[in-house]
Amino acid sequence: MTNRYGGTDWLVYSCEDKGSLVIVTAPGNPAVPFYFFYLHSGKGYELHGEGTGDKRSTDAAFNDLKNFSEDQINSLVVETQKATIHK
Repeated sequence: MTNRYGGTDWLVYSCEDKGSLVIVTAPGNPAVPFYFFYLHSGKGYELHGEGTGDKRSTDAAFNDLKNFSEDQINSLVVETQKATIHK
């Protein structure tokens, strides 16, 4: 599934654990190569990112993603799981 964060397109995937999310640069995104992931821990979700893409683009996406609530993250997991089932 494709969503827009920081003004650019990102591909959103959930993991089989139904709690983790991976957000990868979409084709044409100046942040390529870069990805973010939400990892669920005892403290809730932690956002991490890694890559060497355009820093302005990755910073803008990070600023959007860092403010997501646990409910918003869980909703994204559900959406990605549904998208996988319907393929």
